[in-house]
Order: sequence, then structure tokens, then C-alpha cells
Amino acid sequence: MKTISGLIFILLVSIAAGNNREICSRVDWGFELCEKSGIITRITDKDTSFKSHLTLELVGDTTIGENAFSTSELEILRLYLPSINTEDRASSRYLVLFPNSLAGLPNLRTLDIDNANINLNGVNPLLPVPSLKNLEINNGNLTEVPTKVLQSLPHLTELSLRGNKINAIHANDLDNLASLQEIDLSFNEIKNIQPGSFEKLGALRVLDLSANAFPAVPELLKGLTMLKTLHLSDCFDDNGFQPHILNDVPNLDLLQVAANNITTLTPGMFDAVWRLRDLSLYGNKIREVPTGVFNRLTSLKELSLADNEIETITPGAFGYLTLNSLIMSLNRPLKTILTDTFRGLTLFRLSLARNSISVIQPKAFNSLRVTSMLDLSQNALTSVGAHDFSGLKTKALDLSQNYINSIKSDAFINTDIKELGLYGTPVKITDRAKLGLEESVQILK
Repeated sequence: MKTISGLIFILLVSIAAGNNREICSRVDWGFELCEKSGIITRITDKDTSFKSHLTLELVGDTTIGENAFSTSELEILRLYLPSINTEDRASSRYLVLFPNSLAGLPNLRTLDIDNANINLNGVNPLLPVPSLKNLEINNGNLTEVPTKVLQSLPHLTELSLRGNKINAIHANDLDNLASLQEIDLSFNEIKNIQPGSFEKLGALRVLDLSANAFPAVPELLKGLTMLKTLHLSDCFDDNGFQPHILNDVPNLDLLQVAANNITTLTPGMFDAVWRLRDLSLYGNKIREVPTGVFNRLTSLKELSLADNEIETITPGAFGYLTLNSLIMSLNRPLKTILTDTFRGLTLFRLSLARNSISVIQPKAFNSLRVTSMLDLSQNALTSVGAHDFSGLKTKALDLSQNYINSIKSDAFINTDIKELGLYGTPVKITDRAKLGLEESVQILK
């Protein structure tokens, strides 16, 4: 039988001598809570018209007695203990539940327990609520998945065990959860996930494994053929992210692999998830964007390569994608935009802000179509050459917060723009026609 540090079920009740009188008070929109000798004895909804939701902000170690609830219409129960320093979870407060503490809640669908120091010493206080659909036990001291408790919740659709101290996911930990659609295991201490651990979760649509440190072993995600959202940020061991794990999740819509020390993008590495609509590679150490990485991602709409170490974007790297946004800001080594870098790309917004771009080669943005804005603000540009933006079509071109002190004649003659942002630049515009700008172009300075 597993011993799980974290959820209460250690009976540490101290009864002060002579303090046997029941004391009642109003809580959360008129619910009545009664305590006796430090134990919650009764919670009733007789004086409130808002009977479906109850949030208890508990101030210290708490025990909820047997059959304490007389709130048959309650659907959502949240038990929040005081916040703690995540580096010292042993200081968290105890929450003690008996086997029948939650009896009397036939309609309970959501249970949220936060910041509780819990032990599940063989008892299961969730047996009285088998219809529970959403369970959250966050920021506690769980060191293992509470398997026995979960086995009594066959209708569970959402499970969050975020911010505990779980160190491994075993092959049978999540059995009997065939209805589960979302699971959050982020911010634990997981160093091992046995292959096939998620195999029986055929209904799962959202999985968050961020902020752990496990190896990307083959069949890590086996069985998750219908998964739509996968968060894998800051979650691998020293061997890092391995694209082969994506072979088992072909129907992904959203993939987040931020902050994983990825240094190299290789052609075809995301081909297994060609249906992707949202891909985040934020906060890695990528140095180059070559061609062939995103070619098959024809459904892609959101792509973030921000806060990497990109020095080079190979012309044509983004092919003929049609995106909502491409975010490439905060790449400090990026100094030069090469000719035809974005040829064929169509998108709503392109951000190249807060890099170190000082050189834009002629026709760098040729045949680029940006519906809303091309953002080149906060770079190191000192001038605009005659053909730098030739072939660009966009509503707004933002060159603000650069060091631009000169713009060549006819610099914008082959550029289709409606707004030109020059906030914080020393350059002065006296003759629009000389620069190739139509009189209708709005200059923001």
C-alpha cells in the first residue's frame, strides 16, 4: 500500500481541555461553518441562495469531521490552506479528512485542495463522491500519484497534481481513468516516466508535464493518439528533448517545448505532428533557423522562437506558411536579415523586436505579406537603405527605438505600408515624396 506524503489523513487532533463548545460562523456567501475542539463539525447552506459553490480559506491545520456536510446542492468545493514557500513544503499546514468527511455531497463535481500537507495512510475520503469530475490537489506534499484514490473516481475528466513532490509515474498509476481528458503534472520532481504510463488514457486531450526532469524515452507518450495539447517546457533530463516522442501524438494542435536547452533545429523534426496550429520554442538556445523544419506544418498559425540565441535565419526557412503570428524577439545575436529571408510568408504579425539587428540586406522582406505589423523596434538600425524594404506589404512598419539618423531617397518606393513608426529615433522626415512615401502614410514619431 502506497504511503503518500501530502493529503491528510493523519489524525493529529489536539483537543484543548474544557473547549467542547461548538462555535458557528458565516463563511463564503452565507454558508454556516461550525467547529468544536478544533474540528469542523458542520457546514450547512440553509442561509444562502448560492448553494452550488463553496470556498473555504483555511488559516491553519484543519480537520473536517465525519458527515460534516449538509449541503446536498454543492457542486464545487475549494479548500485553500495558507500559501507556503515552495522550497519548504514541509511547513505546509495539515488537512485531515476521515473516510466520511465528504459524505453528504451527492452532487459534488469539483474538489480543489491547495497547499495541504496530506498523507493517504490507506484511507480514501473520496469514496463518498464517486461522481467527481474535476480533482485538484496542488502545491502539496504528494510524493506519488494517489492511485488508490483515483481508482474510486471512474468519471474523472480533469486531474491536477501540479506543484507536488511526485518523483515518478509508474505504468499502472493512472489505470481506470478512461474518461480523463486533462491532466496536469507540472512542477513536480518527476525523474522517470515508465513507457506506456499514459497508454490507457485514450480520451486524454491535454497533458502538462512542464518543470520536471525525466528522460525522453521511446513510447513515453504511447496511446495518446487523440492528444491535442502538450506542454513539455523545462521538463527533460540532461539528454534533452527528443523529437521521436512525438510519433505517438499525431493529432496535436498545440505543442510547447520552451526552455529545454534545444540548440539545433533539424529538417523534419516536427513532421510527425504536421497538424500543429501552435508551436512554442521560446527560451531555448537555438542558433540557426534552417529550411525544411516547418515545411509540412501547413496548419500552423502561431510560432514562437523568441528568447533564443538565433544568429542566422536561412532565406526561405518559413516556406509558404500562412501564420497569425511569428515571434522572433529577444534573439540578441541576430544582427543581419538576409535577402529574401521571409519570401513567400504570409502572416498577421511578425515581431523581430529587441534583437541586435543592425543590417538589413536589400529586399530582405521581399514578397512578405504582413496584414497588421512588422515590428523591428528596439534594434540597432542606424539607417534605412534604398532597397531594405523593397517588396514588403504591410499595414504598419515599426522602426521605433532604433538609432536611425538617415533614410535613403526612394527607400520606400516599392514598399506598401500605411503606418511608419519612428518613435525614439533621431531621424527627421521633411519630404515624404523623396522617400517614396505616399502622403496618406501616417508617420508616428
